[in-house]
Amino acid sequence: MGQVSISGVAYDVYGTEAGFKAYMAGRIGADDYDDAISNDRKKAMVSATRWLDRQNWDGLRTDPDTPQALEWPRTGLTNKDGEALDDSVVPTDVEEASYELALVLLGDDDQQDAVSTGSNIKRVQAGEAQVEWFKGTEGSYPVFPPQAHDLVKYWLEGHGGFTGAWSGDADSESAFDDDDVRGLGQGYA
Repeated sequence: MGQVSISGVAYDVYGTEAGFKAYMAGRIGADDYDDAISNDRKKAMVSATRWLDRQNWDGLRTDPDTPQALEWPRTGLTNKDGEALDDSVVPTDVEEASYELALVLLGDDDQQDAVSTGSNIKRVQAGEAQVEWFKGTEGSYPVFPPQAHDLVKYWLEGHGGFTGAWSGDADSESAFDDDDVRGLGQGYA
């Protein structure tokens, strides 16, 4: 976690200006960063941090009694390999997601307002298992653009656990045939 100063006001952000610069130096497609003035880069970092902090995260804030400035660091989380995260630091993936979001905002600051957190599932079918999706609006993302989402998806609330029924291959029996396995035979209301 770092801070940026805009017009004499300090803002807490994920990452640092130097970290943002170094990350963009190694990223293809960073023209919007290269073309931006310093103040706009800082504003993009603040906006990206706010975008991240509007999400519902697994785990708990490290210091719930003394309000910490941002949602991260958090306790009770593991990385994608199941190893416990250090609850005293912001994971590098969160900082890098912030840089990715900041880059998106430098290219189009309306993106944070265009994002949908709803589902784009149009239809689900059990026989001959299918999922049909609504076609998304060009430029809109489920929660974050893919490059940022892939970095933090493990910690977004509701990402894990059982999320639906399963069906085996053509030669195996499907759980749909069982007596209402996990209550899924009732469907969703």
